[in-house]
Amino acid sequence: MLTGTTSHMQYSVDSTNGRDGSWIDCTGDSTAVNFAEGKVYVREKENTVNQRIVASITAPEEPPNASIGQGTLSGTVKLSDVSSGMEYKINEAAAWTKITGQSVDSLPVNIGDRIAVRKSATTDRLASDIQLIEAAYAHIKPAAAPAALQAKGTGNGTKLTNLTDGESYEYIIDQNPDILSTDSAWEQAAAVSLTGSTAIDNIPTGSGGKFIHIRKKASSAQPASEIKHVAASGQVLQLSFEGNTADSSIYNNNGTVENPARVAYVPGKVGQGIQFKGVDNRTWISVGNNISLQFGQEMTVAYWVRIDSYKGQDGNGRTVDKGIHAIFAKRHDKDGDLFSYLTTSSGNINLNVGEQGQSVSKPAEFTERNWVHVAQVISGNNMKMFINGERVSNENFAQSFNFTSANSEDLTIGRFGTDWYPIYGTLDDFQMHNIALTEAEIQSLYNPAQN
Repeated sequence: MLTGTTSHMQYSVDSTNGRDGSWIDCTGDSTAVNFAEGKVYVREKENTVNQRIVASITAPEEPPNASIGQGTLSGTVKLSDVSSGMEYKINEAAAWTKITGQSVDSLPVNIGDRIAVRKSATTDRLASDIQLIEAAYAHIKPAAAPAALQAKGTGNGTKLTNLTDGESYEYIIDQNPDILSTDSAWEQAAAVSLTGSTAIDNIPTGSGGKFIHIRKKASSAQPASEIKHVAASGQVLQLSFEGNTADSSIYNNNGTVENPARVAYVPGKVGQGIQFKGVDNRTWISVGNNISLQFGQEMTVAYWVRIDSYKGQDGNGRTVDKGIHAIFAKRHDKDGDLFSYLTTSSGNINLNVGEQGQSVSKPAEFTERNWVHVAQVISGNNMKMFINGERVSNENFAQSFNFTSANSEDLTIGRFGTDWYPIYGTLDDFQMHNIALTEAEIQSLYNPAQN
């Protein structure tokens, strides 16, 4: 752009001496010019010998050496190895965008889009030659993993819910809890496009499939999404306490006893059970968090419990003759998360879950030295409780249960995650399932001979 001109003036970008070359009339106070390498002259139209050089334009420089990688936001790239004084545009954009730093983040692009980068023109230098960078799958930040939730299939398989109608997905079933987006197994992944549905039903995990890995399929415009890893439906934990805290489910969620000398393996309801001494000799079992113990829309916990002494803590942490006894927790606080306890003063068994602190509390016959079977089943916004195989509660809540906070925590058995409410009693056959067991299945746990 030439400034300070008038309509009575002319300019030339190819004159060698101020007289020859092509001359173009100026348009006003400022005149748009396509500059070229060489001298820029201006002169009066009526007095052509009154001319002068206003600029000497140097040749264009080599193109920049910018690079691109994944941006911070999904569907974007980050332009790096640039600097102030450069500019870019995507595809055939009409205007160039100035760069003001060493990178440009979260540029929305699709596969095959071309990003043009150059050094900007100055008053005495043409813009540099253009570098063209084409966006490939690896450059673009994938979309977030599907929010898939696991549930029991309507047939023999499992089900993934909470998907998006109209999207295309692909999934892999294998033994590994984690796979990478670059694994060659995706080349043989099962694919499905949802139409009028938000679930993939009856995924045939078979006997060897522990985990399902699902992602949105790559399209012609965007790469495949991040991967969601879920455990196949069924039992994810079974601690029988036959002289140890080994897990007999396929997930190897073995427990670790803090201060093993403080527990005893004694005759249980079936075989042996594990006995705790509560406030008199505190200890607990820790089970590390992993994918299989992270719940979606459904879960079931079931166990045998025998209170050997009512003695425990009250709500202020004081030792009392009839106290509270924690069964398990995956974190706990005043708003809940996922934990269960029984209260010997009232004979109630409680289950709390979710960030809303949803809770069910029902009476059970907790008399000293008597076994009681407890099962607690969650599906969506519904919670059922079974005592000795009989359903004692079937409650619906305003909101579905939310396991988000609990899913990031280890599992603690025999007390809360902190040193609260250690159980004074014996546990046996502690089970967790990532599906909602049916009433008949609960009764089979209560009557193991029928299982």
